[in-house]
Amino acid sequence: MKFGIGVLLLLGLLVAAVLMQRNLRSKALEERHRARSAAELEDGWSRVVVGAPSGAPLPGEEGRATEPAPAPGVVTVPPPPPPVDKRVTVEAGMSLSKICEEQYGTSRGGLLEALAAYNGLDSPGAIRVGQELRLPPRETLEPKQND
Repeated sequence: MKFGIGVLLLLGLLVAAVLMQRNLRSKALEERHRARSAAELEDGWSRVVVGAPSGAPLPGEEGRATEPAPAPGVVTVPPPPPPVDKRVTVEAGMSLSKICEEQYGTSRGGLLEALAAYNGLDSPGAIRVGQELRLPPRETLEPKQND
């Protein structure tokens, strides 16, 4: 008797599971049909919604570094190019202090010494006619400045 009740109970649960599965499947098919008709897609076609990129490499691109794409509407500005040194060829009558005064507006000791060190000179007075000096932006020399 107990065995028969157990079998009937199992059969009842199996029938309930089959009916529930059919109900869920029919609802899913109806929803898919509504979505396709709203999107005007024919049978056999579907729509893919792509979200934000994950940053994971695409198949076949393992090992290749990739940068994530910027968010929509975000403008990326490239970094400014590094400042370029001006170049001056020393002529007769020129001194490092005169060059500093013309290029930077001052010839104070700290700036003068920083410029001499930047050009590998032993002292500010160690320039020669025909020598080419590099004149970086003042910001490059200011941390060494003792003004």
